[in-house]
This record gives sequence, C-alpha cells and structure tokens, in this order.
Amino acid sequence: VANYATGLTPETMSDIESLNFPKHLSYMVPNGVDTSKFFYSEVGRAALRQSLGISNDTTILLTVASLQPRKGQYCFIKEAEKFPSNFKYKYLIIGTGPDEDRIEDYVANHGLADTIMVVGYVPNTELYKYHSAADVYVHPSFQEGQALSEIEAYANDLKIAVNKQII
Repeated sequence: VANYATGLTPETMSDIESLNFPKHLSYMVPNGVDTSKFFYSEVGRAALRQSLGISNDTTILLTVASLQPRKGQYCFIKEAEKFPSNFKYKYLIIGTGPDEDRIEDYVANHGLADTIMVVGYVPNTELYKYHSAADVYVHPSFQEGQALSEIEAYANDLKIAVNKQII
C-alpha cells in the first residue's frame, strides 16, 4: 500500500486516478534540470574534444544511460554501422550496466573502436562537458518516452534523436 503517488504528466495523473488511488494523495512532479550542473560550455567542449582526440569536423553522438537492453544502445550501434561511410562521427556512451560487455564485444568484433566509445560512469558534475562537446543526443530507449537525460541534453541545446518506438 502506497502513502502517496506522483506522476510526471497530466496523462500519468489520469492513469493514477483510474487505479482509484485517492486524488488528494496524488501529486504531479514534472521533471526538471539543475541548470547549475547542466549547461553549455565552449571551454568544456573544446577541452573534452581535445582530450579525446576528436576534431571539430566530427559529429559527436551522445547517450547517457545505464547500459541495458531496454535502453537501446546495443541496437543503435547496429544501426550506426549503416551510416554512410563519409559521415564522420563518434558515438559516446556514458554509463555502466549489464549490457556493457555485450556492447564492448560487439564494438571490438566489428571494427567499430574508432567510432564507438563506452566512456563508463561520469559524475553529474562533469556531464556538462560531454553535453557541450556533443552535437546530437541519442535516446535509443525502447520504453522511456520522457527521460530526464533528454531534458538535460535539451538544457545544453542539443538536437535529440529518439527511438521511433517511443515517439
């Protein structure tokens, strides 16, 4: 038995009500971003690109999420293999999780080490550098339609590519 229920959107609140949960114990709490942690930095962009050896003419695609099947990174890598050969990109995946070995094995076994990089865990206080360095945030999830990671990317003015299954 829950004492309270929260939802992100009016639609979620309607779903909670349809479950006969008491309306006076239900609260809408929309996602938000701490803009003191998530912001664009030209200095951060240049420094991170330089430290990773990524030139300014390379498009950086970025995903920040736990590495697991429902988050879609593995499937996106398979799609990225189909990009035109003249598209110069680097896909940075920030996170750890049960799909990490599968992703790294696929990258190694398919000659993708020059374009795909599993960064691992990055503290929230350092994520702004990756968002600043990136050109497109990739949200390949199969289940999350309103992820906080998208809002964080949007706070850095990134273009956002979303899995068609959750549009």
